[in-house]
Amino acid sequence: MSVSKPILVLMGMKHCGKTTLGQHVSKALSLPFEDLDDRVSRIYTQRTGTYMPIREIFRTLGKSGFQELEVEGINQLIEVFGITSQNPVCILALGGGTIENPSALSVLDPFGYFIYLEETEEILLDRILRGGIPSFLNEEDPKGDFHRLYEHRTALYRTAANWILTTTGKTIDDLVQELVHHLHAGALNERK
Repeated sequence: MSVSKPILVLMGMKHCGKTTLGQHVSKALSLPFEDLDDRVSRIYTQRTGTYMPIREIFRTLGKSGFQELEVEGINQLIEVFGITSQNPVCILALGGGTIENPSALSVLDPFGYFIYLEETEEILLDRILRGGIPSFLNEEDPKGDFHRLYEHRTALYRTAANWILTTTGKTIDDLVQELVHHLHAGALNERK
């Protein structure tokens, strides 16, 4: 595999499939899979002695406190894997909002090959609302609120992406095959 970055970074909106695809690609490439939200949760639990779901951590710490934990989680990941080479060492799924954390992205940028998992707004909103209206959406206008968030973050994801993988209408096997083929084709030598 011709790879120029040690961390394959999966990013995209909530419910776009980062974790599911990451776990499958991890098996296909025999690389460990990491989820940044899980790492943030572990750091918080170690510090406080209390487990809290990721949304509750965000509510408790606020945006800036949460973003500091994301930076710490990325630094921890880099240290744990001893990232010094350009060979791939892991696959990392970012939280949906990490794209709005410039400090975290600047720490990750020298090591990460960013893959944006692009899904349609309608499909994502449907998946999100299946569990009820989440706290990050306005209860009065969840569709309009999500539309604004989707437009804003999509622009950021597209700017940060080294490669865009459209997920609409594809099975997990299709996506794994497409991503692995992309990696083996040496496309990781490209840079933004």
